Amino acid sequence: MSDLQLRGKRARERRAGDRAVEAAHAARRAAPAAVGGASRRRPPDLASLVRLLGGTEPFARLRERLGRPGAGIPPAGRHAALAGIPHGSKTYLAAALALDPPGERLCWVARDAE
Repeated sequence: MSDLQLRGKRARERRAGDRAVEAAHAARRAAPAAVGGASRRRPPDLASLVRLLGGTEPFARLRERLGRPGAGIPPAGRHAALAGIPHGSKTYLAAALALDPPGERLCWVARDAE
């Protein structure tokens, strides 16, 4: 019998519930184990988003503000503060900055827990 208490259920309903739970456990045990301990669900490949981000207008404005590597340093310097953007989004923004142009150096300073 399962650990779940089925108060007020008839014996037939309890047995049906126990069979369903046992069938679910058997199916889980019969499923092939994941290779190397990895989960069965593969995370999506988001690498193409970096190239898409590079073609957007907000990215172009940020790139203009930062200046190009060969050009002179803009009056505000070559830095930008990004607040109110989720941490995961900042990683793709940083990747897009590092790839445009290739070899661009990037320093990311996180001041607090994001």
